[in-house]
Amino acid sequence: MGACASKDKELKLSEPAKQHPRSRPTVKSSSGKVLGGGGGESTENSKEAAARAAELRYQNHQDLKKNSQAKLKAMEKISKREKGLE
Repeated sequence: MGACASKDKELKLSEPAKQHPRSRPTVKSSSGKVLGGGGGESTENSKEAAARAAELRYQNHQDLKKNSQAKLKAMEKISKREKGLE
């Protein structure tokens, strides 16, 4: 009567995916400068900015971790005190 749904799915999965170009051609202005993300000094600055941002995220994460651990320790002491274990 009808086709099995699993067979249809298998056929769809085996179809090749569309390929997108990974790089784009370099576009130059009339003066010869590279337009867009051509590279050079701007990419170095962006790499430095990304590194600084990553360092800040790491430091913030470490601070949050220390605060959380201190809070847990304080809660543990309070809990023990309330139970009369301390």
